Amino acid sequence: MVNGITTANWRAFQESLARILQLDITVVDPDGRLVDLHHAPGSAFFELNRCPPLAHAYREFFRSIHRLDRPAGKVRVLRDPLDLLVAVVPLDDGWFLVLVGGLDKRELDCRADFVTRLKVYGVRETDMIWSLVPSLSASELREKAVNVQTLYNQLLHSIRETSELGQQKILLAAVDEINKLILGLLGSEQFNLRCILDLVTSSLIILLDAEGAWAFGHHRDSAAAAACRGLRASFLQELRRDWEAAASRQQNPLETVDRWAKIMTDTAPGLKLRTFSFRRNQYAASLGVVNPETGQAEAALSALGNQVANAIEVASLYECARKRIVTLFDSIRHGLLIVNREGRIMMFNRAAGEIFAAQGVNLQIGQPLDGHGLSRSMEMSALAAAATGETYFEKQATLGQGDSAFYLDWDIAPLRRDDGVVAGAVLIFEDITEKVYLRRRMQDWEKLATAGEVAAGLAHEIRNPLAAVAGAIQLFDMIKDEPKRQEILAKLRVELGRMNKILTNFVRFARPSGKEDLQSTNLAHVIDDLRFLLRSEANLHDVELVIQPAPEDFPMVAGDADSLKQVFINIAKNAIEAMAENGRLEISLHRDKKQAWVSFHDNGPGIAKDDLQNVWRPFFTTKEGGTGLGLWISSTIVQRMGGELRVESELGQGTAVHVILPVKSVDHEQTGRVQS
Repeated sequence: MVNGITTANWRAFQESLARILQLDITVVDPDGRLVDLHHAPGSAFFELNRCPPLAHAYREFFRSIHRLDRPAGKVRVLRDPLDLLVAVVPLDDGWFLVLVGGLDKRELDCRADFVTRLKVYGVRETDMIWSLVPSLSASELREKAVNVQTLYNQLLHSIRETSELGQQKILLAAVDEINKLILGLLGSEQFNLRCILDLVTSSLIILLDAEGAWAFGHHRDSAAAAACRGLRASFLQELRRDWEAAASRQQNPLETVDRWAKIMTDTAPGLKLRTFSFRRNQYAASLGVVNPETGQAEAALSALGNQVANAIEVASLYECARKRIVTLFDSIRHGLLIVNREGRIMMFNRAAGEIFAAQGVNLQIGQPLDGHGLSRSMEMSALAAAATGETYFEKQATLGQGDSAFYLDWDIAPLRRDDGVVAGAVLIFEDITEKVYLRRRMQDWEKLATAGEVAAGLAHEIRNPLAAVAGAIQLFDMIKDEPKRQEILAKLRVELGRMNKILTNFVRFARPSGKEDLQSTNLAHVIDDLRFLLRSEANLHDVELVIQPAPEDFPMVAGDADSLKQVFINIAKNAIEAMAENGRLEISLHRDKKQAWVSFHDNGPGIAKDDLQNVWRPFFTTKEGGTGLGLWISSTIVQRMGGELRVESELGQGTAVHVILPVKSVDHEQTGRVQS
């Protein structure tokens, strides 16, 4: 085979890569035949042959890949027979790798759908052979696949390059790609020092065309870590045993490598060793190769040795943290609570105990999570995370009622063993009661400050009609002609009505908000209730009104129907009155996972960019006879419901106003569930 990726050395490298990436890697020849399959830890592909129909489906899938139209040399993300994400990585001479990723974590119901697809192939749910399939997004899988392709290209080019300068450049580029993989693991939950050392040894053998390689690490806080590969198995295993024995006796393990290097020089002159060793503080490491064919051994060992040093230090800190987990656990100011797969409390930190003790609840080890004062949604989410690996994030809960209520921000994540099996779940929460009350006080303060601004504007707005009223009264006393007096009285009524309108709108804004009594509200029903009124207003101004039907399964929102009617009427009247002949107002409803909104689109004159920034200011208006309070009050009403009023407009392009409200969920909590 031209590119040689099915040799023993390449197989060892691919096995290491699969463990590092937590992905299954298949090698497929130009005819679509599966040549090699390398498993990630806990991979379900170990069990593939237990299901002949599924195994046949995958063989056909691999055979079909090379016939697909795709840009030459470009990575492509596809769906396999089980609708899992896979990345196809083209290599030289028609060969390619397939990285089997997992469930698409952007789809909330992907795991349930996956179980259904398994049943089609005769896989029983009780078999549990696919329960460990991970989840990731298509972009994450593509990024990993592109990194793998780049690394393979560098390695293959380093093998074929004959000039010493070319070898050095390509080798350093390949080492850089390997270092990127290692760096990605140093700060992740998948960190494993032995996997890193294993990748380093298999990479060294390919890069340097060596007969064997080793990578040993040692730090004071834990046992030595070692990896060795190659044809010189007996020598490498002896070297590994001596290294580990010296480390366990708290001796300098580097002396072991020096001693073996001297022995090999004296007794086996045909065996060339190239080594790189270092010792710093309590850390030690040794890298080496046996009989390298290229002359770049020192450069490769030195470059990879620096990353191995970082990995050993990270491993030391992990071990130190593990031994002091109780102290660290209790030092975290957020509440942490760990449950097992059955939903029983196994651990909790001091902050969690104090948060619940303040509410008269005593957490107890071994007791079920339910019954400890949590909301039903929190309890069910924790059980789901512990049982199926689901993750819940950025959620809020209100526990208790009235003055005794307190508020939590919380997240739940599954805890997995090294083999990927879910062992339980961790609940992380923060008591934000003080923040909630502070935010409310700040809103009151902001309202007072705004009221001051409004009062100043109110005085200015009322002064003009008052002056007109005063003048009209003086004229009324001076004029005896009855028709003239009636005309003056009519003007008085107009000016008094204007003042009444200004004051009424102001009172609506200034009304104490207290705690909003929000109910489950159907926005589509609110629009239906206003249909006749809005259509009459549109007909009066010769404007076409189009109300689009609501999407299926349109969600409820937490709101007040009467207040929303006031908002919708105000927005619709503004739009209708702003349009000339052939005006058109379209009202439509939309939704996503967290929000629902009503959109008002008109084809009117639009709003100038400078004016658009001022539409929220009280008393700002471009409409003759307008008070400038309608949009401002509407925005205030929507904000009290936890929503937002958004205006989009350009001169000559019409205006769109969106009334956006949060979807009402169980326990009034904000949802944010993803699959893990």
